[in-house]
Amino acid sequence: MSWEEYFFNVILEIQKKSKDRTKVGCVIVSPYNEIVSTGFNGFPRGVEDRQDKVPERYEREIKLMYTEHAEKNAIFAAARRGIPLEGCKIYIEWSPCADCMRAIIQSGIKEVVLNGRSESFNNKELRSRWEAQIQCAEIMAKEAGIKIRIWNE
Repeated sequence: MSWEEYFFNVILEIQKKSKDRTKVGCVIVSPYNEIVSTGFNGFPRGVEDRQDKVPERYEREIKLMYTEHAEKNAIFAAARRGIPLEGCKIYIEWSPCADCMRAIIQSGIKEVVLNGRSESFNNKELRSRWEAQIQCAEIMAKEAGIKIRIWNE
């Protein structure tokens, strides 16, 4: 099993923690292939996220204001523990949004590895909905010297 296959298998488990209908996970690894942080999409720590208690927060537009993306949650988790991310790689099922790419750049992560085999990555409807975000993220990554690699093994 390659490192990429291993990390994408780990992501499948991590994303199960998400309470969202769209489950997203990610893994940040050191240059030595050590997992240094993980994240999944969801509400911030301590913020009520039980749909039976706060059903209004699960209306799409409102939910988007409460939800943090997996990439930023992994970056924040590393920061909470004082783990530097300089030179690390981040493994994600599909393309990060512009907001997450800004966090990736600012944290020192040098490579983004996308799962070219995932359903999310190959979902044309999903991709078209996020196209402007993806394009902006790709422009910023290129200008900042962040490598984006699609894994298709």
